[in-house]
Amino acid sequence: MRLIRLAPAVALLALAVSGCFEDVLTLQPLHTQNTVVSEPRLVGTWKFCDPSALDWDVTCKVSETTDHGYRIVVDLNGKKRIYIGYVVDLGKIRVIDLSPEPAGKELTRADSMPAHWFARLEFEQNRLRIHHSVLSSDFRRLVQAHPLSSHTKEGRLVVTASTAELQTFYSQTGEAAFEKRSKIVLQKCADGEVIKPAFAGFDPFASPLSFLFESPENKPSAASAERLKMPPLSGLPFSRVKQLADGFVRMGHEVRFIRGSKATSAKSVYAVEAQEPLPGVPLRPNAAIVLTLYCKDSTEPLPAVRAFWSDPED
Repeated sequence: MRLIRLAPAVALLALAVSGCFEDVLTLQPLHTQNTVVSEPRLVGTWKFCDPSALDWDVTCKVSETTDHGYRIVVDLNGKKRIYIGYVVDLGKIRVIDLSPEPAGKELTRADSMPAHWFARLEFEQNRLRIHHSVLSSDFRRLVQAHPLSSHTKEGRLVVTASTAELQTFYSQTGEAAFEKRSKIVLQKCADGEVIKPAFAGFDPFASPLSFLFESPENKPSAASAERLKMPPLSGLPFSRVKQLADGFVRMGHEVRFIRGSKATSAKSVYAVEAQEPLPGVPLRPNAAIVLTLYCKDSTEPLPAVRAFWSDPED
């Protein structure tokens, strides 16, 4: 049995899942009032487009601002985060420059920091794909290959480049500066569609630092937690299990993996065979979640998740 515990490494997983990196801080914006472009496809209400057909308790409402930007209200299981974004066309890619809503609004410690973060946008009919920046190790290599004004402070790369330099950098690096495989897919809600929350998910527009400074007031309230029910996980591939497990842990749950039956195919290795609690059962605060995974054989160890979720001594 392997226990996944809330530890500093958990924050790193959350960042890895979303494609964000925790030790890079960009001080200047990517946009200017002369370079922002209109992206009407962004306006509307969005929800997660989950291939496992789970209902995520997240909606994102996007509206236009008077200065050609976009106000993004993310409702994460009853807690709202608000960002301002400006879309910049950099040739082959469109990038949104994100920052917290200006002072005067309630902000988290992370979101009140003077920083910008960027994400690549892709639209396909009523779907939006969000690609966050590559992880810090890859980003540092890009900075070396395409010189960008920066310095290191206490292990953190502080990018001090001007807006013009940033635009040149991202124009030259293009898609290489953004995660290609780790993407978040949102689907535009139909008119009048009512979202039925069932499980808390990720903030698709979050600051790269948000997970490191998560405070108690930003966690789901007891009232909102009580309405959550255990989603059906049977047959879910391990690539999705990792993301869901992180979401459970950040909600205060313990997640345990135990060995199950022998997998009948390569695709089913480490997929979910059984779960506890069962689907539809209300998720009590801090309840333990046990997932039984199909394995290659009786001696094959469970996936090595310690680098992401568990304490070093586990």
